[in-house]
Amino acid sequence: MVGGDVAIDLLLEQGDKRWYTMASRNLDLQWAIEDEMGQIDVRIRAGTATDADHIRRAVLVDRLKRLLSEPK
Repeated sequence: MVGGDVAIDLLLEQGDKRWYTMASRNLDLQWAIEDEMGQIDVRIRAGTATDADHIRRAVLVDRLKRLLSEPK
């Protein structure tokens, strides 16, 4: 889990895929997935996303990529 306004926890690791739960004060996030190619996708809970949320989602995907690429 990381500090700041986003909390990320590894939920499940299966083969080359990793699923994460995410919590944010600014967005109702459901989960994130990193596939075998290292692509990140963040899901917003159905029915809660606005246009501004999708912009924040893109920022969070970028932030998640950077956090996951940092050495532990």
